Amino acid sequence: MTEMLTIRPVVPDDAGAYEIKVTNDCGSLLSHGAVLTVWQRGDLNCDGVVDFGDINPFVLALTNPVRYATQFPNCDIMNGDINNDGVVGFADINPFVRLLTQP
Repeated sequence: MTEMLTIRPVVPDDAGAYEIKVTNDCGSLLSHGAVLTVWQRGDLNCDGVVDFGDINPFVLALTNPVRYATQFPNCDIMNGDINNDGVVGFADINPFVRLLTQP
């Protein structure tokens, strides 16, 4: 049993409040509500858009994850995992640039 439920992938429209209903032969139990916040991949400063303001936070996430977490405590460093391989690394640079330059 775990107190955490991971839902992947999600899109911004999935954001909202959720409750979980668990049912077995003895009955049902409704969980406490939980709020799901969805940040856009590439939005490393968590301002709601992917733009040139995300470049310095992206570089910081790549080079100093601890300092990134200190500077952006409410922002998930995994927003920098642009290629979706489970890590924020140098392989994310080209996909990040594509996010910045796509129309």
